[in-house]
Formats: sequence, structure tokens, C-alpha cells
Amino acid sequence: MVVMLFSFVAFLLLPAEFKARFETAGDDGTSNLRLFYWGIASDMAADNPVLGVGYYNWIPYYKAYHFDPSIKYKAEEIHSTYFQAMAELGYSGLVLLLAFAFATWRLNRATALAMLPYQGEEMAKFYRNTAKALNIGSFSLFITCAFISALYYPFFWMQGIFAGLLYGVSRIRYSPARAGKLPASGTVNTQRLRVGKQVGVVQPPPVPSFQSKK
Repeated sequence: MVVMLFSFVAFLLLPAEFKARFETAGDDGTSNLRLFYWGIASDMAADNPVLGVGYYNWIPYYKAYHFDPSIKYKAEEIHSTYFQAMAELGYSGLVLLLAFAFATWRLNRATALAMLPYQGEEMAKFYRNTAKALNIGSFSLFITCAFISALYYPFFWMQGIFAGLLYGVSRIRYSPARAGKLPASGTVNTQRLRVGKQVGVVQPPPVPSFQSKK
């Protein structure tokens, strides 16, 4: 509900020229050209379903088999990460891409849920809020990628790397196996740091004496 309200207010504040682009979406030349490219990408995937036409081969393949100067005087990017994956990497590449996006979302959600029992600790709160922020950012990026060619851009894959690192670090710090074994946050267990006969501290064996006997 909050997101819907925010989106509605943001739309009201947009300039009139920008709102006009929404009203003509689908009828202008740019939209029609993208739909044409997406149709060609679907044909490429149908002809090469497993591996596609190859890495970064959309423009060379389009120029060789589908270029029509009456439609556009030059070959352009496909303007969709998902159709780019489908054309260049086949249906298998598209499935892997969608699986990556889903795994990124699941990792961030798992991190946020795992931190719920530790709400009183600042680091747990930080991990949980960071996971939520990454999911919001990932969702926005994956929606935007429907209209831009960003398959090989690093920030697309960095979302998954950040999600994996955050999950690993948070689970190491708040591992269920370590629950009850770690001292409270910000304290030091001095009992195990003292030198002496403390429980759990292994004493070194005595050093034998080699004094000569007279």
C-alpha cells in the first residue's frame, strides 16, 4: 500500500511532457521498434533454443539476417535484457537468468528472516535492513532490465554477489550452532583470557630439567 501511494504521488509530480510519453506508449516509433526487435529475438531463440546465436551476437546476427534499412537505418541494441538473454544464450540462458534473479531475492529474504530472533542487536538490525534494501534495489533493477540491454553489465550480477556475501556474513555471526556460546555483544570473556588453571584452557606440559648430576 505504501509503495502504491508513493508511486501515485510520484506520478502526479512528474512533468506534463513526461506523462505524455506514458499516454503514447506503444504507439510511438520507439515502442514499435522495440516490439519489432523483441519479435526478431523470439525468432532467434526459436531457431537456436539451447545456446542462442552466441555471446554478444545480437547485432551481427541481426545485420546478417534481419536488417531492414526502411525500418531503421542502423542496427541497435535489443532494449531488453531478457530478450537479449533469450536471443544470444537461448532458452537455457533465459532460464538461468530468471533463476539467478529468484535466487537473489530468496537469499535476501532468508537473511532478513534469519535476523528476526536478534532484533535487539544493532548488527542484526543492520543485516536485516540491508537485505531488505538489496531486495528493493534488485526488484527495481530487474523491472528496469525489461527495457534496457544490461545482460553483461556488472551491476546486474553484483546484486547477487552482495546478497550471497550478506547472507554468509550474517549467518556466520549469528549461526544457530553458536547460539549461547558467544559472549554478549560488546563484552569480552576474560575468564578464558587469563593465564592459569581455568576450565577449558589447556596447560602446556612442564619443561624437563637436564641439570647434570655431580
